[in-house]
Amino acid sequence: MIQGYYWDEVPEHEVDGRHIRVVGGVKTTVMRQIFPADMTFALRHTHHQEQISTVLRGRARFTCGDKSVELGPGGTVILPANIEHETAKVGDEEMEIQEIFAPVHERLDKLAPPH
Repeated sequence: MIQGYYWDEVPEHEVDGRHIRVVGGVKTTVMRQIFPADMTFALRHTHHQEQISTVLRGRARFTCGDKSVELGPGGTVILPANIEHETAKVGDEEMEIQEIFAPVHERLDKLAPPH
């Protein structure tokens, strides 16, 4: 079965000051999140999903293990599973990123519309 979504119609959730929208499939989870301009939040964490993150607006610093990369709009990073990492907003403007997780990210998938 095919399902279509418009991101601005997907329910928005506030999590730790970020605004997130999530859609899920059988094997993947996709999340868009906005870090407000005044946010300085960054949380080092790990999970068992591979993560592909693309910057849509603003600038982000991605840190994985002891390596970091700073990217702007269109920049994409691949973060391996089970390695501690974080995403931090760079600068004083709002940042929006889209992230793909495989396999499904169970905690985030609970925020997605039924599929």
